[in-house]
Amino acid sequence: MENMFSFLSNELPLEVLGMLLAVSVAVLRMGYSKKESNLVRLVVESLYCAMLSLVVSVLIMYFGLNLNYTLLVSGLIGYLGSVKVRGMLL
Repeated sequence: MENMFSFLSNELPLEVLGMLLAVSVAVLRMGYSKKESNLVRLVVESLYCAMLSLVVSVLIMYFGLNLNYTLLVSGLIGYLGSVKVRGMLL
């Protein structure tokens, strides 16, 4: 298990880790709420969260902020969901 975490932290860029975090949190959130039983909706929602986290990580790099914020924001995107994030942005 320790080897897996060291691989993830050393070999994968933070953008990819952020996307994986957003996907996993979105899947767990939707599975826990049991409101969505549609597998297609689950996959689309989690991929949309991953794309949003990638966009945010590019913006974090563009503005020269610390890349560790990518993980924070990606987890937040996965937790809130794409619908709430889109509502906050518009």
